Amino acid sequence: MSYIIHNARWYTEEREYNGSLLIQNGRIQAIKTNFSYYRYMKMNVSPFILTPTHTMVDWHFPITGTKAEKELYTRNHYLQKGCTTVLQLLELKYQFELEPTIGNARKSLMNNCVDFVLGLTCPARLITLEFIRKCKKWKIPIIRVQINSKEEIDQIKWSWVKQALYSYPIVFVPQFTKEIEKNRHESMSLYWQNTLNNDKIPFISTPFFQYQVLSIDNLKKIGIYPKRGNFLVGGEVSYNLYDPKLNTKVEDKPMFHYDNHRLLLTSLREKVVKLYDQTYFDETIGEEITIQTPAFFI
Repeated sequence: MSYIIHNARWYTEEREYNGSLLIQNGRIQAIKTNFSYYRYMKMNVSPFILTPTHTMVDWHFPITGTKAEKELYTRNHYLQKGCTTVLQLLELKYQFELEPTIGNARKSLMNNCVDFVLGLTCPARLITLEFIRKCKKWKIPIIRVQINSKEEIDQIKWSWVKQALYSYPIVFVPQFTKEIEKNRHESMSLYWQNTLNNDKIPFISTPFFQYQVLSIDNLKKIGIYPKRGNFLVGGEVSYNLYDPKLNTKVEDKPMFHYDNHRLLLTSLREKVVKLYDQTYFDETIGEEITIQTPAFFI
């Protein structure tokens, strides 16, 4: 099937785009100002704001829950928010948990209505040469490291980690535990950044928060971009449509922010999964996104 998404205005963070997208066989074949000489059906989206669907961070998905619990969670936390891809951070306490945890998560998440990328959360003591090699084998592009102190950062043999990251540069993000006072988070973030920067280790400076929508910069670091995060020739057709009218009166707003507009429709690979306040759950359309090379586009 061929058609044109006509007169689109779309945003990626602070940048605005205007144009039309030629769609053929479920893929974006071309992006131009217009396709005036084409006689394909045109879907006029000029009354709306168009965005790529969101990629969100989560570590509370009920992997061992019932089918009904998983569906309800997906509807409420993902589909209602225009999210069709989730970075699932699986928690480990010991290295021997790695393979069964990943295997169970993949089985649980495959029968879902959103795509997923698997990452890990683990204590700093697990960051060893052997552990990194296992993560590379399982194509884990990101590790969230639980940090209690600067000493824990120093105890990791980062020079060994750097050697192990050859050909698959896993990115590291900190998780500062409750033992670290709030007023120390900034200094800890700076220490984390300086340490990993000195050893040329791929990293994200600040901790993630639950249900965070990932920026393009972070999508690139993890390797999820360009599969997600923008409309590109050859890419899939997944998008959100927002009402352009603001639902807030706050002054000095950014050019576009999803929280300031009402989400009207979400389409995942041309299948509508949200329309106004209704969500449509199809457990057959979710896929795992395997990251072949993290940070390839940085």
